[in-house]
Amino acid sequence: MSRISIRYAKALFSLAQDEKKLDTVANDLAELKELFNSNVQFKTFVLNPLLSGTKKTEVFKNLFSGKLDPLTMNFLFLLSSKKRVDVLDQILLKFDELLLSHKNQIVAEVTSPISLDDGQLDSIKSNIENITQKSVLIEAKEDSSLIGGFTVKIEDVIIDNSVRYQLSKLKEKLIS
Repeated sequence: MSRISIRYAKALFSLAQDEKKLDTVANDLAELKELFNSNVQFKTFVLNPLLSGTKKTEVFKNLFSGKLDPLTMNFLFLLSSKKRVDVLDQILLKFDELLLSHKNQIVAEVTSPISLDDGQLDSIKSNIENITQKSVLIEAKEDSSLIGGFTVKIEDVIIDNSVRYQLSKLKEKLIS
């Protein structure tokens, strides 16, 4: 993540907080992130260095006028005029990090070979909350290569409680 994207994200976060629009701006940015990740044309447009800031501002006005908060719109216009729209995806990621930190939350990515039921996910969530003393948002994923068990990824830490991992450790012991 570039330093410039971190500075822009922090500035927007601070301004949204000061104007008591943090949730509104966060919702706007979530919509932008969804659009950026799901629409190839929008992503190509945002990342196109050949388009002028004026052209990007004009397109943003046409696409989002009346749909996004004026603070979010002005932020997009600022990025356009400074030719920094190319780091929008990084800004969105950093803003999410800042928001989670502000709300004392973390995201735990739980991966298992089959879909876990709500009771299992709640149990994992509760254990993580007890350890971290933070509110946990669970993102459940499936990966049949795990064979059994599960993995939990929180930021850069991975807790691997999968059968695949246990088999690989057993294999290492047998070989050595």
